[in-house]
Amino acid sequence: RFFESMSRVLDCSLDDLATYSGQSTTPLTISKQCSVFIESEVITLINNNVNICDIAASIHDSIARRIQGMVYKIGIVEDVVLTGGCARNQALIRSLEQQLRSKIVQLDENPQLAGALGAALFAREKAAMCPK
Repeated sequence: RFFESMSRVLDCSLDDLATYSGQSTTPLTISKQCSVFIESEVITLINNNVNICDIAASIHDSIARRIQGMVYKIGIVEDVVLTGGCARNQALIRSLEQQLRSKIVQLDENPQLAGALGAALFAREKAAMCPK
């Protein structure tokens, strides 16, 4: 949802947001703490006529840094896989690979289904443990 919100602020599609990010020459450091703060910073950057490509890269880098912080709290092992809708965002994958210093394995199947399938398998496992 965050990337959808940012693409609306930048008046571009999600695909364009990722494409612009790849064309950045000077990404900036923006907040990674709160999506509302990031949106406010993005609007300020737009008003300061900062290049849209640099803003897009900054958005992706900010989210990658936030994910990095969460990953390092729980630990990281190879193979790193990104699931959900964001797994289709090549700019986020590039940013994550840089932040984590690890290759992101891309799934052959639709990455948006992985979480749902995992939840279903987990529920089946839990249901099998319950006495009848």
